[in-house]
Amino acid sequence: MILTAIELSKLIDRELEHRLECLEFVDWHEDHISLVLVDALRQTLRNTNRIVVHPTGWGEEEHFFFEVEAYKATGALERRHGDIAIVVQDLDLGRVGTGFYEAKAEGPDGGYPAFNMRQLRRLSSSTPQLALLLYERAGKAVSNDEYSFCSRQYGRSHPTSRLRVIGASIAKKYSHPDSIPDLPRSFGHHFVSRYLTGRDLDYARDPLLTIQRWLKVTRRASPVVVSVRISRAPLPPADPMLIPFDEPGLALITPAIDLKYLLELRPRVES
Repeated sequence: MILTAIELSKLIDRELEHRLECLEFVDWHEDHISLVLVDALRQTLRNTNRIVVHPTGWGEEEHFFFEVEAYKATGALERRHGDIAIVVQDLDLGRVGTGFYEAKAEGPDGGYPAFNMRQLRRLSSSTPQLALLLYERAGKAVSNDEYSFCSRQYGRSHPTSRLRVIGASIAKKYSHPDSIPDLPRSFGHHFVSRYLTGRDLDYARDPLLTIQRWLKVTRRASPVVVSVRISRAPLPPADPMLIPFDEPGLALITPAIDLKYLLELRPRVES
């Protein structure tokens, strides 16, 4: 299936909304929702295989082929997996970039119990491409207009989403996510337009070292890792464990999110 970037982002959002509607009340916490998100994201990308990106200015459209896998820590670090790391390997440009989502689930009273401004500021200082991912109990307004973040004040009607994303560089300036004047993006729009196409990834650091630094700052709360290979030409077959991780410590998650993992994790956390 071939989709435009906008079509893919909407497809991801629809699939995630459907998955969230099926969640039981007892499953409403970051760890479980993030695994549901990763499974939905992986299945949607695997069913697509190829997107067409239309440039904003003059020029020919680009076709991106991609493959996706997901990895999870095992052993002592497998207790907390609410956050998500996105690793994109661009085979044509010979580079690998990393982005992170710090996930926070809305509580019954409308707040975000796990939201910690001090931690967000620490993470954003050590993780350049970090976004705050909000899991909402009911849909809230988003703006997927590429040229307008601050449209909340104009009283316009907006689409809603239960998975909203805003850059940590903006979020860290405010005491509460709902006090941020800029409307967040939907998850699908942010993932496709900022991470999958490589616009907001950190290319300066090796992905594994970046994840190890994350473990240190979060006191060993390991993220689920979504690894994507992209190319402008059809991709050759590859061993899933080589996309692009081939080290003990990250276990491949099976399509059914089987929690019997493959490897024992003993991370080498840099001081």
